[in-house]
Amino acid sequence: MHITKSSEKITPFGGFNFCFERFHQCGLAGLIDRHLGPRVKTAGFSYSEIIANQLGIFLTGGDCAEDLSEHLRGPLDQIRGMCVCSADTLLRGIKELSCPSQELVNPDSGVVHQFNINANLNDLLLKALRTTGQLTPGVAYDLDYDNQVIPTEKWDAARTYKKSNGYQPGVACIDNMAVYIEGRKGNSQATYKQEQTLQRAFGHLGDNQITIARFRTDSASYQENVVMVVQANCDSFYIRAKRSASMEQQVGALPEKAWKQVKLGMQTMDVAEIDDWRPFDGHTAYRLIVSRIKRGDQQGDLFSGGAYTWRAILTNDTKTSPKQIIAFYNKRGQ
Repeated sequence: MHITKSSEKITPFGGFNFCFERFHQCGLAGLIDRHLGPRVKTAGFSYSEIIANQLGIFLTGGDCAEDLSEHLRGPLDQIRGMCVCSADTLLRGIKELSCPSQELVNPDSGVVHQFNINANLNDLLLKALRTTGQLTPGVAYDLDYDNQVIPTEKWDAARTYKKSNGYQPGVACIDNMAVYIEGRKGNSQATYKQEQTLQRAFGHLGDNQITIARFRTDSASYQENVVMVVQANCDSFYIRAKRSASMEQQVGALPEKAWKQVKLGMQTMDVAEIDDWRPFDGHTAYRLIVSRIKRGDQQGDLFSGGAYTWRAILTNDTKTSPKQIIAFYNKRGQ
């Protein structure tokens, strides 16, 4: 064992030096200040410095803004070029970037929904991904969308379908990188005005020259108006279909020879397809990819007749094999 004596101050978070240096070298700090503009002269810290302090908390194991004053100021003061602010300054800077929520009343149920649509920060999000080279104009990407329940006891949280208070933001991702985030209260189900949320997401992507080739999402998007928006903004889509009596009857009517056994990972299943499935108004035909797995309890289904657990994917992709479509869909949101 060798002991080295040093007169220099030592920080336990020396690795943050490299993160902070990269934050400036890749152009993120400059982009943030250009996009968000200057703060008032009396503020003392730019927006890039505010966000650098926020990164400092997260990347050094902190949980909240107060950790900056209580535990992390000393170590972060040793980071070259780092200007450490107080917790109050950090929170004020973040609050300046917020925008008012919009209240929407469902005329059928009378439920009041709150959406928080921060176009400025969503635009910055995409510009940041382009600046860092994580997204490139002209490349065709796959887009995932989901509404994620976030349990919280904050004052404005609302009851979610999971029986907890929280939020349920809509999040669009490319390669597990968030490219659009829209705040929703917990009482706003994923189906409510989803087509408008997706239209805004596709609009931001288009404004930043990001091309979407394929789109995949869960059954909350199994709506005619959502399918129309998606179909207008990408080449192909893959949406988990909601089961119905008519769907189950058609699946049950498929001849046994229509089913092909495939193995995906460790799971063996049967797959088939209905190439003329007409949901919603019945005018437009889509492809329905169906997979089934034998039930262990041998309980038969009332409509389809077989003792299977089955699922279906609605798609306009007419070329890819059922096995490949299921494998692609199963990677959603990894």
